[in-house]
Amino acid sequence: ARNTRTSLLEQLLLYQNEDGGFAELLNHSSTPSSTALALTVLSNYQERQVDYQEAVQAGLSYLSETQQPDGI
Repeated sequence: ARNTRTSLLEQLLLYQNEDGGFAELLNHSSTPSSTALALTVLSNYQERQVDYQEAVQAGLSYLSETQQPDGI
């Protein structure tokens, strides 16, 4: 079972950038849409592992910082 839930979640964390957001491809810029999708997945597991909690918090900060005044 190479693709376990844990291994897939760990792979997802590789797409998180230093700004807290997530990218669609490795070594690319973060986007709000990719970040929102990643947070949707990780939020279901954040109580199980501190790494996931930290990733969710960083992603939420990224979304908050990149949100425009009109809400977009």
